[in-house]
Amino acid sequence: MSGAFENFGADFSHLPDGARMECGVCWRVYDPAVGDDYWQIPPGTPFSALPDHWTCPNCDTPRERFVRLENPQEEAQRQRVTAFYERVARESMADVPICNDALSVEVVDIQPWRDGWLLVLLTPWCLNLLYLPEDQDGADWQNFRDGDKASYLFPAGRYSFVKQDLDGLGRSQTCSLVSPMGLFADQDGARLTAQAILAALNDPANGETEDQGTPLFEQTKPQEESAPAPVDRRQFLRGKFQSATSESA
Repeated sequence: MSGAFENFGADFSHLPDGARMECGVCWRVYDPAVGDDYWQIPPGTPFSALPDHWTCPNCDTPRERFVRLENPQEEAQRQRVTAFYERVARESMADVPICNDALSVEVVDIQPWRDGWLLVLLTPWCLNLLYLPEDQDGADWQNFRDGDKASYLFPAGRYSFVKQDLDGLGRSQTCSLVSPMGLFADQDGARLTAQAILAALNDPANGETEDQGTPLFEQTKPQEESAPAPVDRRQFLRGKFQSATSESA
C-alpha cells in the first residue's frame, strides 16, 4: 500500500472531486483525472460520482473498501490556509455583523489547478474560490499587483479573480461565490452548497454562464425561520437564485 490514506467507509459526501482512491485489497488506484476504461467511466469523474454498482476493476472489491490517498502538498496547503483564516476570524472578524456564528473556517475542497492549487474556502463571512501558487514564477503570477483582476475559464464559463498579497498567506487570487453567509443555518448546509457550486462550475451544461465579476449570490433579505429551498446549480450560476428566493419569501 502506498503513502498515507484516509478511510471514508460508505460516506463519500465530503470527498474532494480530485481525490485519488486506493483499493484496500489489491491497491489498485482510481484517479478521477483518468477515469476507468473497464467500467467505461470517463476522465473527470469524481469517485463520489461513480455508480453504485462500480467495483474495483482488478479484484471486484466494492468501493466502500477504497481509501483516499493523501497528497502531502495538498494537506500542507489546507492546513496553512485554515490556520490563516482562523486567525483572521479571531483577530479581525470576531465582532463584524456580517459573520454567521453558526459557521467556522473550513477548506471544503482543494485540487491541483493551473499554476497551483484551487481551494473552496468556507468562512463565517464568505464562501470563495481561492487560487494559490505552487510556483510564483508561473504565468498566472507574473506582473502580480494587489487588486488586479484575472479571468479564468471553467467548463461553466469565465470567472473573475481578484489578486491579493496578504501578510501571513502571501499571494493569492479570490473569486467571491457567496457573501454574506446569513442564508445558512449550519456548517453542513454551507458545505453542501459549496460542493454543489464546485460541481456546477465544472459542468459544461452550465457553459452559457457569462463572466462573473461580482459575487454569484448576495443575500439582501433577512434569513427566514424556515430552511431555504435547495440550490439549483444551473440557476445559481446564472444569477437566478436570488430572485427565486425573493419570490418565495
